[in-house]
Amino acid sequence: MVKKELLKIILKLFDRFLNTELYLRLVSESSSWSDNNSYSTKEFDLIFVHIPKTGGTTFNSFLDEVKKKDIQIKNRGHFPVSIKSNISSVDYYTIIRDPVERSISYYNTCLNDKKNYSHHLAKKGFDVFMRRCFGVQNIFCKYYSGYVDADVDEAIMNTALTNLKKFKRVILFENIENDLKKFINEFNLDKNFIPNIDYNSTKKNYENDEFKKVAKFYNFYDDLLYERVKREILNNLS
Repeated sequence: MVKKELLKIILKLFDRFLNTELYLRLVSESSSWSDNNSYSTKEFDLIFVHIPKTGGTTFNSFLDEVKKKDIQIKNRGHFPVSIKSNISSVDYYTIIRDPVERSISYYNTCLNDKKNYSHHLAKKGFDVFMRRCFGVQNIFCKYYSGYVDADVDEAIMNTALTNLKKFKRVILFENIENDLKKFINEFNLDKNFIPNIDYNSTKKNYENDEFKKVAKFYNFYDDLLYERVKREILNNLS
């Protein structure tokens, strides 16, 4: 136990001076709410795969209302699909967003939140942040495939797409208000229950061409996945 605590201190120092996230990766290995890809799905009726900066805080408030109907839900954390269970054995829900815009949004959050573990990377500038931050490199492909630590390639992207086609509902961030209305009807929730939560209080750099170019480079497969989801999944939904 003492050795593990000492390792955490050492990794934090490494992260500060070498622009890494080693400590974050170590913690995630034993975490039940962050990046864990080997959890059991047996006790759940619904699982929300929440990728940061996709409107998940708002959606979680809706899910809390659904829980009152005695529906077992896994939410309130950032975790991918589970590689331990058949993806068709439970109803998965998620929100997907333009990966370039999401990366810039995540950078804004980390830069303005000194308590965020990736704040030290954001302070180094957008280029360093995109090069070193785990959370902005093809994260959709990693979460939807379940292979969170793999180097994303076309095969992993295709696995992510195949899994998404088995999800109960894929919500488009850009159309989140209309999609949430469908969710309200699906679970017969109070139509007056619409929380007023700002999806991103720091809306800047979205039109910065240099930022968009860098973000696109580090999200090549996420960009392909996002376009295919819109074309092959969302266009077929009523």
